[in-house]
Amino acid sequence: MNPAKNLAASLAAGCLLAIAGSASAGGGAAVVTIGSATGTPGSNVVIPVTFEGEGVAVDFLADFSFDPGGLDFVSVSPQNGASCVQRPAPNDNQIRILAPPNATNDPIPPGPTLFCNVTFGIPLAAPEPSTEDLLVQQANCFDNVGDDYPCDSVDGQVNIVGIEGPTVTFTPPAGPLALPGGVQGGTATANVDASTVANPGEVGGADATVDCSITAGAFTVVPDTLVTFTSGTGSSQNFAVSCVRPDEGAGPFGGTMTCVVNDQLGAPRDVVYDLTCPEGVALAGPTLAFDPNGGAFPLPGGIIGNVSNRNIAVNVTDGGEAGGPDATASCTGDAVFSVSGSPVIVSPPAALGTAGNITVSCTLTDTEQNGTVTCNVDGGPDVTFAAVCPAGVDFVLPDPRPVPTMSTWGLYALILVMLGLGAGFAYRRLH
Repeated sequence: MNPAKNLAASLAAGCLLAIAGSASAGGGAAVVTIGSATGTPGSNVVIPVTFEGEGVAVDFLADFSFDPGGLDFVSVSPQNGASCVQRPAPNDNQIRILAPPNATNDPIPPGPTLFCNVTFGIPLAAPEPSTEDLLVQQANCFDNVGDDYPCDSVDGQVNIVGIEGPTVTFTPPAGPLALPGGVQGGTATANVDASTVANPGEVGGADATVDCSITAGAFTVVPDTLVTFTSGTGSSQNFAVSCVRPDEGAGPFGGTMTCVVNDQLGAPRDVVYDLTCPEGVALAGPTLAFDPNGGAFPLPGGIIGNVSNRNIAVNVTDGGEAGGPDATASCTGDAVFSVSGSPVIVSPPAALGTAGNITVSCTLTDTEQNGTVTCNVDGGPDVTFAAVCPAGVDFVLPDPRPVPTMSTWGLYALILVMLGLGAGFAYRRLH
């Protein structure tokens, strides 16, 4: 062999090794890049693997790993003549990429050049958001004399994000919520609307839920069970908050409603309302008056043993307000006097005038009887009647009177008159 040629070859090889060494040690080095992708649970992602030459490398070999617990291997698709495979067990959590055959030993272009697409499946149960790393285990470059040296490398990753679910908004927003005023004892109701119409999410995303409950105070909410909002379908749910208004003068009372929300915004959050049930307003019932309005109250006289009656009229002087309470007029007697027609109940709004009569009765005896009749409206102040049952009178037949009789001479006179009349009629018939 020609010594000069041997020397030239040795020098050339030394130069190439020097160039390769400088490329691997600093800027301008060849780079194997494992790409990145973003996907949702249940979907597939494609990871590109590229190589960028530095003017020396004519071949390369790279392995990268994935976590089989977080990603499912689906397939590989070699590109531009390269070779890429899933390595056999126990290294089946790795993908190997080999550069395409290079018969001319020309350096791989500065690129970057795509040499493999790797498809992974993201499990449905994958947490979201999360990241699965794709880590380079080895990256070796080869020069045109077959010597290897380390390539630079860039790790990849799969970013797992959820399909966007709905976001729940509330009207009115959280904070003070005063229920409407009205009649005492009546039910006050305020509505809280939960809606995903503005932000319905995507089909297949995680559904949102809302669970509202009363956590303090004498309030109720309907519904008081978990409500689900399907992702991709905007909908609304009304929550009716109610209380019974306290009586006028009792003052308002408070409470709390807490709605636990799970939606696209993340961890469960509380939407809290500070509730106020207002004091009620008393509606006026009818105003009643007695006629007569107490005092001396003599009953009419009559025959001993008969019942004497007299009425006390119950008059409406103010008809009251619709929805107000009824008014009740009632009377009671004592041992001497009985009462019927009591109570008289009047509902608002009532017409003015006499609403009814309460009858006071006594049984007449041969002596005057005195007693008390007591009346009131709705248990208010008593109206007292000094009732008098007068002495009755006996029923006595009148003395008999003599009946006139006709004497004998009178009878004779009557006969003569009749005879005379008869003779007169006979004479007229003959003439």
